[in-house]
Amino acid sequence: MFEHFVVTQPEDSRRACEAADLVFLNELEFKGLYGETGLPDVPVILKYGPGGAEFIAHGTRQYVGAPPAHELDPIGAGEILAGAFLALVAQGLSEFDALRHAVSAASASVTEFGVDGPQVTRALTLIRDQL
Repeated sequence: MFEHFVVTQPEDSRRACEAADLVFLNELEFKGLYGETGLPDVPVILKYGPGGAEFIAHGTRQYVGAPPAHELDPIGAGEILAGAFLALVAQGLSEFDALRHAVSAASASVTEFGVDGPQVTRALTLIRDQL
């Protein structure tokens, strides 16, 4: 989802989310589409930036806090989170465990410029070695 479309085309954005199997949203997108208390019918990864992320599905919420990180460049962290989460779920991890590892990788990615530096590589290698 993109904040611009949530603001300019909220109904179309909501319909697109409802047609998906899983949606990744930041806080502003979530509030713009579902308000303060609404929940979508499809599973959602709600991203809180340095505050971690939450898996929301079937009326339940599972929160994962982010480890402290010295942020240099947040660009791409959401993509790292999404890619790691999807890859780990595809490997059979539970959504909660996948999100826990994905938040860790995303947190490492903000500590350097780009998404292919040594910190994120180390984080992904550590995840692979742990599993």
